[in-house]
Amino acid sequence: MSYDIMIVLCGILLVVFLILTLTHPGNSFFMLTAFAAGGLINVLNGLKILRDKKKQSMAISYIFFGIIVVLLGIYFSLFA
Repeated sequence: MSYDIMIVLCGILLVVFLILTLTHPGNSFFMLTAFAAGGLINVLNGLKILRDKKKQSMAISYIFFGIIVVLLGIYFSLFA
């Protein structure tokens, strides 16, 4: 249950910072936060799926993709 609440809160945070990123494209902090919230959603979904032993490979791919999204956010916010 706590994973679901954190995913919803991260989703709200993601929408807010995506709107802020679109209205202020020069501010790299908004973009970094949007990427971090999106990556965190993927990681939390992966951790939630990881409990099922049959779906471990899918859960690991969710977690891996979430980490890649966060790293891309760091890259784009530093070099944009």
